Amino acid sequence: MILLDNSEIQGGQFPVMEYDEAGNGYQRRPRHDGGESRVLKNFPTEAEFRILLAPYGAAEMALLRREHFWLLRYCLPSRH
Repeated sequence: MILLDNSEIQGGQFPVMEYDEAGNGYQRRPRHDGGESRVLKNFPTEAEFRILLAPYGAAEMALLRREHFWLLRYCLPSRH
């Protein structure tokens, strides 16, 4: 499995404006119709990914962080 998303630097154009009681961050982004959308935007740490994926048996996990993006790679056990 591979997950890829932009980094906090890319979020500079649309900074996180609010947080909910669970600690989730939200950005406000303009829509093409002139309206605005509230978008969930979190930047998890490697430790958070390990905790979230441990119940699924994730292995061979590697988190690569670059200036403009992050990439998480991991394997799940095969089902028989």
